[in-house]
Amino acid sequence: MIIKGNIIHTKKLGELSIVNNGHLVLDNEGTITGIYDTLPQQYHRETVCDYGDKLILQSFADMHVHAPQYAMLGMGMDMPLLQWLETYTFPTESRFADLEYARKIYAQLAKDLIDNGTTRVVMFSSLHTDATLILMEALECAGVSGYVGKVNMDRNGGENLQETTSESKSETLRWLEGCKKFKQVKPIITPRFTPSCTDELMQWLGDVAKEKNLYVQSHMSENLAEMQWVKELHPDCDQYWQTYEKYGLWKDHTVMAHCVHVDETERKAMADHNVLVAHSPDSNVNLSSGIAPIRQMINEGVWVALATDMAGGADVSW
Repeated sequence: MIIKGNIIHTKKLGELSIVNNGHLVLDNEGTITGIYDTLPQQYHRETVCDYGDKLILQSFADMHVHAPQYAMLGMGMDMPLLQWLETYTFPTESRFADLEYARKIYAQLAKDLIDNGTTRVVMFSSLHTDATLILMEALECAGVSGYVGKVNMDRNGGENLQETTSESKSETLRWLEGCKKFKQVKPIITPRFTPSCTDELMQWLGDVAKEKNLYVQSHMSENLAEMQWVKELHPDCDQYWQTYEKYGLWKDHTVMAHCVHVDETERKAMADHNVLVAHSPDSNVNLSSGIAPIRQMINEGVWVALATDMAGGADVSW
């Protein structure tokens, strides 16, 4: 397939390239194989989709989204993180035990993502296995690809949003088995954050991630009260990141959301292990979490990508 138009792309950070009346060539799998000012002779027999003076550019990738929080988008921004979770977020997520509700919300979410130009995601579901599989199916049917995680939380979730450790393990395995039918949406191991998971569960998740060669996502250093809580739960760890590292969850391609309050030592740990920061500026402001040192991260070799953190972020796009 060949697409013609004004092509905008970036070869590297800080460099914008514009190819006026250019040609973008894709193979049968939809992978871009070349961008050309003048179409090479070998492609002259191919059909060209000519979009004239329209702009052709990449769709959006949202590196941190809470799918069940779509139901509370733009609401309840009057509290800091921990109180916000307890008052608004956890009750909203508990509703996804209702599978009809999950189908309704997730079908609309998938459509909304596509309508706003987001085609790739790294996404949290809730702790509900069947609702998570419904979410993955809705995304794949809509044309959204990426990674979705069944959330693990066997403590500090409240009455209606908490698993036992045994349930969390068995349901994670059931979920991973169900994921095998999807081609474009893949599983990612998802301890919600350190306070939500016991040591036993964290170790088990680290073992599963290693055994099955799965990526990991979670949260880190979003809020000062959260960080103090983590220190109380893990007095053996000097810094938040070590609560993941000691269980094998801090590794190449791990996605950590926020990282607002990180120092030089933590940034080095991220760079050394190829841990990616999902930066959510809208959410960080809405929940009064702080301003993340993004320029320092980039200058020090940390991998940084953008995210909405819906529904800490108040929209499905930027």
